[in-house]
Amino acid sequence: MVFSCVILDLSSNLIKLIHEDAFKPLSSANTVKLDSNKLSDNSFPKNVFERSSKLEVLTLTNNSIAMIPPPEVLNGLNSIVTLSLSSNQIVLVKKKGMISTPTLRRLHLDDNRITILEPECFDGLKNIRELDLSNNKIKAISNHRFDDFVELEKLDLSKNEISTVESGSFSKMAHLKEIDFSKNKIEELDSEIFAQNSKLHQLR
Repeated sequence: MVFSCVILDLSSNLIKLIHEDAFKPLSSANTVKLDSNKLSDNSFPKNVFERSSKLEVLTLTNNSIAMIPPPEVLNGLNSIVTLSLSSNQIVLVKKKGMISTPTLRRLHLDDNRITILEPECFDGLKNIRELDLSNNKIKAISNHRFDDFVELEKLDLSKNEISTVESGSFSKMAHLKEIDFSKNKIEELDSEIFAQNSKLHQLR
């Protein structure tokens, strides 16, 4: 049986495990909210979203997830626009650890424990417009770490522990309009660091 549910909100429950067939009858769902549950890295079976081709918004905020769900879990999200993993326990963003999808526009990783962004960790996410990494424990921004975000318009790095930003960190972001560095430990920025960001109009 297939249900014509568009929005599924199961927030603020005690869910620990998602059955592999849980979303198959909900193939028309546009939004799934699983915020404030007890979800962890072991809660999601492979291909749990394989029939969720119409899903545009997936929020997993305020759970106990320590790693970004790998591609084999998020496989099938061919229309995803917004993915929120805010307020979890993520420490590391692994190389090629994200689902590669051209539809994703907003990625929320704020309020985690992220200290390391591995090279090519955002590989395949070239169409993202908004990236929120605020309120983590990032200490440095390395050259070319954000090279995949050629369409990025808004970047929030506030409330981290950033002391070093290398000069080529944002050179590929021709569409960058807003960047927030507030509440970090930055003492100095290279004078040419935003030379390629002609659309930048808000820097904090």
